[in-house]
Amino acid sequence: MRQDSPWHELHISELVQLCFPACQAWRHIHDHASRHLMLHLSHCISRLGRMQLGMWDRVAGSGHMSRSG
Repeated sequence: MRQDSPWHELHISELVQLCFPACQAWRHIHDHASRHLMLHLSHCISRLGRMQLGMWDRVAGSGHMSRSG
């Protein structure tokens, strides 16, 4: 490493060479994974939603029971 030139001048071309294929690979992975991820997320969210609804039903039910009883 030469001391006279700043690091960003030295490394910008290396960074570009490293980042460009990485970006292309990431885009490919991302396109593939995002579909997978959205399916997984929607599945998780629907499960969480059902759990949440069940919890609220129990809470509401116990509330109604305590009020009527």
